[in-house]
Amino acid sequence: MKYIVMSVMLVLFSCGVKNTTNTTNTAKSSEKITGSWCLFTMNGKEVSFDNKSTVLSLKIDEKGFSGFDSCNNFFGKFKKITNKEIEFGTTGSTMMACYEQTFNVQLYYELLSKVKYYKLEKGQLKLLDKDNKELLQYNRL
Repeated sequence: MKYIVMSVMLVLFSCGVKNTTNTTNTAKSSEKITGSWCLFTMNGKEVSFDNKSTVLSLKIDEKGFSGFDSCNNFFGKFKKITNKEIEFGTTGSTMMACYEQTFNVQLYYELLSKVKYYKLEKGQLKLLDKDNKELLQYNRL
């Protein structure tokens, strides 16, 4: 319970901060993407939240991921993870009822399932489809 409260507090207070790191290179190692990321854009459109943000935590050494979709916690294992490629396996989640949610959770999971590649650019994590089209963009927490 203590960790859930701390995670929610981190989400609520950290996602508004943009990372200003000025590095422009593709990750040389998947270890560089380990950690927590706050969703910034979906399909090229900036994401707006009502007090809660979507967070993706990548645990490369455990070959898994978890996060918070603005209502429910989610988790899963990678199908594939290399220096440039990343594929998310089946995603499980809690089943909280969120009545006034404006975030399109269904689209988020659909895009996550289409991810094939990633790159780090200007301190942001960009998840790309098989044609290298940017699907999701995150800022590091």
